[in-house]
Amino acid sequence: RSTEPLSTVFALLERSETSAAVAAEFQQWETAHPDGWLPQPEVLHDDKVCLDGREGCYWKVWHVAGKAPLGPASPCDASAWPAVCGLLGAIGTTGLNVRTAQFSELGPGLHIRPHCGATNDRLVLHLGVEVKDGASKNGSSGGLEMLVGGEVGGWSQGRVTAFDDSYEHEVLHRGQHRRVVLLLHIDHPAL
Repeated sequence: RSTEPLSTVFALLERSETSAAVAAEFQQWETAHPDGWLPQPEVLHDDKVCLDGREGCYWKVWHVAGKAPLGPASPCDASAWPAVCGLLGAIGTTGLNVRTAQFSELGPGLHIRPHCGATNDRLVLHLGVEVKDGASKNGSSGGLEMLVGGEVGGWSQGRVTAFDDSYEHEVLHRGQHRRVVLLLHIDHPAL
């Protein structure tokens, strides 16, 4: 298969009006449902720790569509998530299937230790919804850092970060602010 649909997906996600609408929906949802998040299940993610003796670091998700952690698959609820559901529909027109859509929030001080996803038949896309701390550079203090297969990367507001999570990856959040992304699992376009 061609990887051309992936370029189209990036363009859809990174449109300023799209990323702004997604961020606004997340803020509205979070305000209306402060307890609507799901902590990442320890049985699935026992690989997280707090950095530098910090306490209270966390990783939580707001499930939107697809397979939920430890739960059944669900369709996108357009009454709750009109912009996100519209975006998922637009991605579907590229020929790529969105398997899961959720918002993922990491609190300051979190270290998600090195781990691998279960399969290489998908890609993980993160659209930066709330990214106030910039990427740190190879262990410098402050910022966010993701290492995938030995490569250092990070997140930016309104931009997409994509990776194959079958490669070993980890996250170090040395910043001061939470990081929120729209996390999508999509079919791997090259398979």
